[in-house]
Amino acid sequence: MSAVHAAEQLKPSVALVGLGYLDLEKILESFSVSELRRRGGVDTPETVRRHGNGQFIPAVQFFLLHNIPYFAVGRDRLVEMGAAGRLLLPRPLEVYSLFLDIFKKKKSKNINSNSNTLTPALNQVLAEDGSRFCLLKLHQLLYSWFVEKQEKTPEIQQEFTEKTFLKRWLVGRNASECALRQRAVELEKAKPQLPAALLSKKKLRIMILCDIALQKRLAERLLTDLHKLRTPQLQEMIQLQDESVTKFHLCLVIYFVLPVLTAFRLLWKKAKKMYLEYAVVGGTVSVGGDEVIRRLTGESEEKEESEESNGETNTKEGKGKLEIVETRWMGLKHIVRDTSRD
Repeated sequence: MSAVHAAEQLKPSVALVGLGYLDLEKILESFSVSELRRRGGVDTPETVRRHGNGQFIPAVQFFLLHNIPYFAVGRDRLVEMGAAGRLLLPRPLEVYSLFLDIFKKKKSKNINSNSNTLTPALNQVLAEDGSRFCLLKLHQLLYSWFVEKQEKTPEIQQEFTEKTFLKRWLVGRNASECALRQRAVELEKAKPQLPAALLSKKKLRIMILCDIALQKRLAERLLTDLHKLRTPQLQEMIQLQDESVTKFHLCLVIYFVLPVLTAFRLLWKKAKKMYLEYAVVGGTVSVGGDEVIRRLTGESEEKEESEESNGETNTKEGKGKLEIVETRWMGLKHIVRDTSRD
């Protein structure tokens, strides 16, 4: 059942989307709200499939058309990428198996995913940590909406600046990522609160829209863990979001970019060595005569007969007396000096 069809059947009062506010902002930027209201219908899944988080676009459009309040209860993809990079960094075999799996699915044009086929790292990031964060965020919203006597807890200010040298320049968040994370906080604070008409109701139909990767685990947590929570777990939510996408980029560099560059460098050096050995030194001719050629083939014409028996040895010795003092590999220009005269 599609999300739009489920929303039509359920007719929810409130919708909770398993995305971050940065992802929701990108979804809203992918279409025109005025054009959506003019035509009065949502996009088909085929037209939005190639967009980022395209599977959520029709449902969000449905919420806008029917004036259903919706809130984000998930982590941004930026955070999940950082968490995946942190877990995949010491697991090269899992990185390559994941890459092959993505390549096979892309080749077969099978974009459907299943939580049972996730690698251990992705299962931890999406199913376990993702469902835990959704549960805590959902509880925080319910607590703020329906608990009259709320315990006063100091607001935790989350800082996105890196203070240590190691985190600032190697494994921490850069300036652009810090700006994006701060933007997400501002978007969450600017989100309108639940309308008073809904707050006065004793019962609400709440629809939770999330990825299939965490759907089953989140349903289990709602049944077993939600009633155990008393106050919002702000510190734990901050810890689940304290990830850096730099670790994901570092994982790509170590396991994909560096091996390719190393192989290319070795092939380049081998090709250059062969070019210098056979094309430059082997084909060097002096302008004034055959002196360099005689150096390569022997010291005098009288030794020609003896050189025929061990010509390879003399040729190597003659070539060894030639020194390349200037080389331009890309320009294919070289200067060779006969060191036997020194």
